[in-house]
Amino acid sequence: MKQLGKEIQHMATTAVPVPPLSVPKVEIAVFCRSEEVRTAIRTAALDRRMTRAEVTIKEGGIKEATALYGGVTSPNLVVVEDNGGEDPLMAALEALAVECVTGTKVVVIGRSNDVGLYKKLLDAGVSDYLVSPLEPLDFVAAVHRCYRDKAEEKLGRIVAFVGARGGTGSSTLAHNVALAMSKRAEVDVLVADLDLQFGTVGLDFDVEAAQGMAEVLSSPNRLDDVLLRRLAVQYTDRLHLLPSTADLNRSFALQEEHIDHLLDVARSSAWHIVVDLPHMWTRSTRKILLEADEIVITATPDLTSMRNAKNLVEFLKAARPNDPPPRLVLNKVETPKLPEIKPRDFVAAVGLEESVCIPFDPQLFGKAANDGRLVVETAPDSKAGRAIGSLTWRVGGTRERRTPHKGLKALIHGLGKWRGTSSALRKKVGELRKSETGVSAVEFALIAPVLAFGLIAAADVGLALHERMTIDHVLRAGAQVAMADPGAVQVQNVLQSTLAKSATPADVTLTPVARYCACPENADVMPEAAPDCDVTPCANAAPQLVFYRLEAVKAYQPMSLPEVLPAFQLSSTMQVQVR
Repeated sequence: MKQLGKEIQHMATTAVPVPPLSVPKVEIAVFCRSEEVRTAIRTAALDRRMTRAEVTIKEGGIKEATALYGGVTSPNLVVVEDNGGEDPLMAALEALAVECVTGTKVVVIGRSNDVGLYKKLLDAGVSDYLVSPLEPLDFVAAVHRCYRDKAEEKLGRIVAFVGARGGTGSSTLAHNVALAMSKRAEVDVLVADLDLQFGTVGLDFDVEAAQGMAEVLSSPNRLDDVLLRRLAVQYTDRLHLLPSTADLNRSFALQEEHIDHLLDVARSSAWHIVVDLPHMWTRSTRKILLEADEIVITATPDLTSMRNAKNLVEFLKAARPNDPPPRLVLNKVETPKLPEIKPRDFVAAVGLEESVCIPFDPQLFGKAANDGRLVVETAPDSKAGRAIGSLTWRVGGTRERRTPHKGLKALIHGLGKWRGTSSALRKKVGELRKSETGVSAVEFALIAPVLAFGLIAAADVGLALHERMTIDHVLRAGAQVAMADPGAVQVQNVLQSTLAKSATPADVTLTPVARYCACPENADVMPEAAPDCDVTPCANAAPQLVFYRLEAVKAYQPMSLPEVLPAFQLSSTMQVQVR
């Protein structure tokens, strides 16, 4: 037989985010015997979703509840714990039904996880059945199911933005996330500016509204879905704004019931609400933070922000034990010439595990603010735009949709979805698909061959110059000897001796030394065409000049590609005149 506990456990493990739960103002009486159920109910009663419900915990079970309500009026919801058999349980519920007034709902808590028992209880009129041990949120969800309205099952999310101190950019971040949420997640979003005198919604979106949040709060009892849509300024098809009027002649005292009514009306219309909270701690601020589904704390990497963010995180963790911790955004990081706390140290100090970092870019944000536009509109692919997009998917309650890929990206994307691969491989492929850490390596791999060839070519040229200088050194040694006119054979011997002592390879070819004479009027004659010494007279009986011609040649083979740098000859020639 199928087990109810396994079904409930499977539902709990497959659910991604906790759906928005709405619990109305009701009276709840809980009759329990075990300490574990009593502890779970106490924890659930402290949950933010149960703030409007009045929960009373009593000792006992169905018999004690039947005896009590035989003389007093039963509350809206009666929760009883019973661990007995099926037949005694059904009989006890019949007796309880006689004593309860019409409209009272009953929830049973038991240890049996039989689906058959669950169906029988529902057929008998029981609103819900919970298997113990139960989690606090299981109880909250059961109360929600008892009183949910079929027309309002689709509820929007509340995302509250608050700054750790003034000037952190919380409002700018909230407005960018709201616009990105309406475009990327394709949901209806309402931006509520609760800084009634100095809000910036109108400036950031470049809209002028004669009415807005002030009119909503001036007549909260008349507010409904129709009036809310009429007062909200439509920025796009899916984004609506409630800006402040910046009227310093009017003052408002926000009441908690007014805030509850506004949030209920907006959520029941399936709108996601982005609440831009001012940097001041009031009862309304505390109320909204406790009611919100997602909380984003915007801070700058300095000591004051870290202290305030730590206090906010500790308060929210204690006041919202059944909710995930708030999200932290570190804005204006990497500001030039400004000492700052490293993001890793900042996150660890405030007691969180992760954060979203938005780099300091005054030109980008300043131009967007002056133009009345948002960064996600003007520069969605910038570092700040990508960071805001990442935050949008986290707080929007939806998963990021991927655009179709081509080429190598499509192959990797397909490998990530291959069912036959192990979970570890799919996780690794997903990390590689999202990661940008390999971009620099790919770019280096593309440019590395060019750089390597350039280095080899430079080494070729340098080695060729070195060998040419060595050949010149050998010829200069022979030229010094030739100045004394010792004869061509002696000069040739000096050249060969000097070459043998040098570092130049042995494949250097020394052309035989030529000794020849020439007349002064024809001194540039080549050795092959020179006249014989002391035989041919010169003009005006001038004496002949004696010359020595020294020459060396070497074929150099480059190390690089011959198509780019072909082989060439290194040659050096010296002509010496004997004085």
